[in-house]
Amino acid sequence: TITNPKDGKSYKTEIVKEGNDLKVKAIILGIAVKTQTWHKVN
Repeated sequence: TITNPKDGKSYKTEIVKEGNDLKVKAIILGIAVKTQTWHKVN
């Protein structure tokens, strides 16, 4: 889990692979609240 310094909430994170991208998905209460591209897979 990570804590978001902006709102102080803890999020469960998981890394998902979509195509050639690895993405970090933050989940709170089972709801996906933010998905961002982490880095490209070389």
